[in-house]
Amino acid sequence: MVTKVLLATPSHEVRDHLGHVFAESDGFELAAAVSDGAGVLTALDRQPDIGIVVADEAADDGHGHAVARTVGLTSPLTGIVMVADAHSPAEMSQAMALAMEVGARSVIARNAGLEEVLTRLEAVASWSATARASIAAERNGGRSGQVVAVAGAKGGVGTSVLALLLARAGRARDTILVDLDLGAGDLTAYTGVRTRRSVVDLAAVEGEVTGRMLRETTYEVPGGVRLLPAPSEGSAARR
Repeated sequence: MVTKVLLATPSHEVRDHLGHVFAESDGFELAAAVSDGAGVLTALDRQPDIGIVVADEAADDGHGHAVARTVGLTSPLTGIVMVADAHSPAEMSQAMALAMEVGARSVIARNAGLEEVLTRLEAVASWSATARASIAAERNGGRSGQVVAVAGAKGGVGTSVLALLLARAGRARDTILVDLDLGAGDLTAYTGVRTRRSVVDLAAVEGEVTGRMLRETTYEVPGGVRLLPAPSEGSAARR
């Protein structure tokens, strides 16, 4: 499989050098070459299958690390490799530390040879492919979900009714309606259910919530959804 690479550098020398590397490789394809952060984001938007971004420290008027950080935030499954002006092991070590801080997974020197560049790119490409495959498998296996938040500026504007209608509209899949109005939650009144537990009971086990805990804390309501209610008394949320 060929991995698409996006190169961000203002240097013609770096473009020519890495361009020759990609031309000698059957596993990588130079999808685009840009010089700044805006160009990187545009290219990633147009070609979401780009697997690696190679960001020169000198990109975007010397703000290459900021470019890398932005890529990590907007496209976390894309591997990032920094191009550093390093000529000694000590300089390379320092460049690696700076790169790791912004989310890069490897560093190559400007004068790195063909074998070194390909070795580092192959390792990053393998990581990116594995991460994307794992996420795709979770989605195909039904293990992922979607969160829709409904918020109102004040009480009485129909927020609870809208949330209930949206939950019922999504009942083709497992849907849980969560009432996070801890002071004055009213979804139990709208759904007509009597509850003993609420979202507050899960606060003590955040990060460790299991399917069984959700089943024991949620209630089936008309319309094919389950409700995780707010506490029946607002004061319970403060205990």
